[in-house]
Amino acid sequence: SRDLTLSDAGKLLTCTGDVTLTIPPQSSVAWPEGAIFRAAQIAPGLTTISAGSGVTFVSVAAPITVGIGEAISAVRIDENVWLVTGGLS
Repeated sequence: SRDLTLSDAGKLLTCTGDVTLTIPPQSSVAWPEGAIFRAAQIAPGLTTISAGSGVTFVSVAAPITVGIGEAISAVRIDENVWLVTGGLS
């Protein structure tokens, strides 16, 4: 489990086991406009994507959990606002 970093932008993060990935606020990471990351659960377990303090998700739920064979994408659409799409358990 960890906070996402600027170096994660544009990558597919493959996850195994139970993992929590947190999107930190703009005050902690200088996310550029349109920053995107993807995460996929490739083995048994659950990956949870959570919003850091002050971060808002435009999505069906928050935090968001994906299971094996599912993937999500998160795109920064405004300061501290992320559009989250994909296979949502």
